[in-house]
Amino acid sequence: MINNRITNQKHDDFEKDQEITVNQTIDSVSSSFDVNCEGDVDVTDERCCGDRLPVSSTLILTISRKFDKHFVTFFTDFFLIASALALFLLIGESLSYSKYELEAFRNLAILWLSSIVGAFSAKICGLPSLMGMIGSGILVTNISNNITIPEAWNEIVRASGLAIVLVRSGLELDISSVQKSGFMTMRLTFLPGLFEALTCGFLSATIFQMPLLLGLSLGCLLAAVSPAVVVVGMLELQSLGYGVAKGIPSLVIAAASFDDIAAIAGFSFMIEFAIKAKSKGMLQMILHGPLSILLGISSGCLGGILVSLTKIWNVEWKRSAMIIVSVLIIMFTLKAYSFSGSGAIGALTVGVVASFCWKWGIPERFAKESNQSFVNVTEHHISILWDLMFEPLLFVVIGSAMKFDLIPDGTLIKSLIVVMAGIFVRMATAFLSTCGADLNLNERLFISLAWIPKATVQAALCSFPLVLINQEMSSNEMFSDYVTWGNQILSTAIISIVVTAPLGLIVIQYFGPKFLSKDDVSGLKDGHNVHRYNGDELIDLLSQLELSIRHHVPDSEDNSIKEDINQMLWQCRSMLIGENQNNGSVLLPEC
Repeated sequence: MINNRITNQKHDDFEKDQEITVNQTIDSVSSSFDVNCEGDVDVTDERCCGDRLPVSSTLILTISRKFDKHFVTFFTDFFLIASALALFLLIGESLSYSKYELEAFRNLAILWLSSIVGAFSAKICGLPSLMGMIGSGILVTNISNNITIPEAWNEIVRASGLAIVLVRSGLELDISSVQKSGFMTMRLTFLPGLFEALTCGFLSATIFQMPLLLGLSLGCLLAAVSPAVVVVGMLELQSLGYGVAKGIPSLVIAAASFDDIAAIAGFSFMIEFAIKAKSKGMLQMILHGPLSILLGISSGCLGGILVSLTKIWNVEWKRSAMIIVSVLIIMFTLKAYSFSGSGAIGALTVGVVASFCWKWGIPERFAKESNQSFVNVTEHHISILWDLMFEPLLFVVIGSAMKFDLIPDGTLIKSLIVVMAGIFVRMATAFLSTCGADLNLNERLFISLAWIPKATVQAALCSFPLVLINQEMSSNEMFSDYVTWGNQILSTAIISIVVTAPLGLIVIQYFGPKFLSKDDVSGLKDGHNVHRYNGDELIDLLSQLELSIRHHVPDSEDNSIKEDINQMLWQCRSMLIGENQNNGSVLLPEC
């Protein structure tokens, strides 16, 4: 090992001498051609470690790389502008600038401002900001009938908000924790949502006297857990160290994200059968569900791979902008072809694939390096955009749809019965789904309580049945009945948001510190996900660190990078000799 270090040191010294010689040659020759070529030749390339480069080859290589650099910059800027233009064209039909639309812009600004004020007021009162946003929308739209925006704009806001929160979920999804929990994650993903959907479906068909398929579509809609509430709440608990040792925050986030995929797919399938079954063939209806899932996953994989090309998206803001534009294009393109559920699946998949590729430096030819910080920085940028624009707009639009004069008589009580029955069944099923896991009673109870909130998916899709009814059944003899049922679905979804979103967030914030053990994650760098590693995984971790050292340390003059890596190596060594061990595994930041 010592001989290898001496050999490597000699090789590094030789490379430095070679670099000085080649750069001096470049400077002397480039001055005569008025070309500034300093630092543009990669003399550490293996092809440059032999004899000195000829001057002509050096100039050609330098000019070529300068061209490549400017071409990449031009290409990325052009691609982002073209993508933004394509996105505008997808939604442009709803954004013509007549006097009516300008007034709608003003009303949208008023709603956004009222949402900000409502969120601030709720925080002062010690309530979740979400309650203030929804409440401000309800208040404004019921006080003044003039503050309205077109329904097409409402759909854009809902779909955009759903796409942003799902891509955040994908970026934060801890695949290793999902793999470890394995069968329990699958149980939590499908069983609680399935039983809640069936309960709400049969109950709504009985109470509202709507067709069973329409009732089951409402059940699938209500079965989706809100990532906007659950993900944010669990990330806050994870940052404080609650439940980290057993991976409870990652488990809940992963199961909630997959639960949304299952619920959205079920809703898309049921609503198509309930409304379009008479106008489409049976085979086409049966294939629509699997095709939606396939389109969502494939488009999401393509978008995630495109975003992972970090040699092209070589600046933080470009990566963040590209991932936002990608998910919105996927969402609105698939929505334009009647695959609304596919867009949501695609948005989540983009986040998962991009996070995986950034973490492992895939694809190697087009990736700068493997770097977990790409995920953290991008998620931070998206969270800022979510806090300032998408979240206030999404939830104020939800509240503005709650117009009391349009709600059928008796709907409020009936809706509450359906929602509460579904929540009770979900909690019981989630509690039973964790049987056999290495969790105590309080932790299992917390997981079941954390699945109460409903908001984002319901907000994005609650008006879809009514829109589809107006489009497909205007000539049907039962059109008026279907419109009534569509309004009942809309009202029930909004009531579920108003009741469960604040309640669920309060439950997570209050019972999380009481029911979950607080693990000592002091000394771990802020912004890293925390993960429990066993002996075999520590070997993989050391391999990752070795790869990181090889990529970063020789080429960087920034001592902070060396200090970070040395700190992680010291932690690994200390854990391996037995410090801070817990049941044969250790807590470390993900690399």
